[in-house]
Amino acid sequence: MEKVILKNSKVEAVFSPLQGMNLTGFAKNNIAIIDPKTEPLFEERFAGLGSLIGPHFYHRAQIPSVPFEERFPHIAKVKAKGTQEPFSHGIARYAPWKAEVSKNSLKASLCGSDLWNGSSLASLEGFDFEMCFSAEVLPNGIALDYSVRSDKPSVIGLHYYYALPASGGTVKAHVENSYRVQDSWKAIPASFLDSEGNLLFDAKQEADFGFIPKAKDGFFEVLYENALYILKIRFQTESEEASFQIYRPKNASYICIEPLSAKDPKKPILRVGRLKVLLEFL
Repeated sequence: MEKVILKNSKVEAVFSPLQGMNLTGFAKNNIAIIDPKTEPLFEERFAGLGSLIGPHFYHRAQIPSVPFEERFPHIAKVKAKGTQEPFSHGIARYAPWKAEVSKNSLKASLCGSDLWNGSSLASLEGFDFEMCFSAEVLPNGIALDYSVRSDKPSVIGLHYYYALPASGGTVKAHVENSYRVQDSWKAIPASFLDSEGNLLFDAKQEADFGFIPKAKDGFFEVLYENALYILKIRFQTESEEASFQIYRPKNASYICIEPLSAKDPKKPILRVGRLKVLLEFL
């Protein structure tokens, strides 16, 4: 099952279960929400487009050896660039998922006991786990449900690359007054905030920052606005462990707004995590 297309009269979402359950396309009225210019990242190393995070975030301190490394062509490509982590942001975005599809939805699973290119996913990740993912197209967006159970502390998230027009855009949210820069927590600069202390982030800035959202009625909300569309990212976790990352390299044609199941995704504390996310067009 190479591609799954979920669509209605306004919304289309295209998933690739055999390639890390990547959301390879997401559009409203033919306006691309997922940045198509990031497809080369997907083809090269399973990043770009609509990639997942989990069961770990970014690079691991201790990386298990990979048997039959030649069976994973992307590893040679990332090592050629000086990166030793073969599965950045976790095995979920690389391995083939088992999926079932109905008319407007899909359900999929990924387990540490699954074999990929002769290796178990648990051996590649470094611990055993079970993950589930579901998606349903709605009249004005998509609903996602992503969960993990693992033998060691883990994190899950969505690393979706949203198109950013040349005119720019803004990211708005109610947040705690601290943010993460690499491994340090600092007070949020006044230039990131509006007059009431809420996040008002210029999407054209270079960024790789983590924020702690404030819940409203049990949900966290991040609003991404630009000249082409307004997207509300509404998400929920089953604990107080939640954050979101804003990532944008200098001069990039995209911005990533990443809901996460941990306050500090590099140091997760839970072995059970769940993200329920609604991506809704306003």
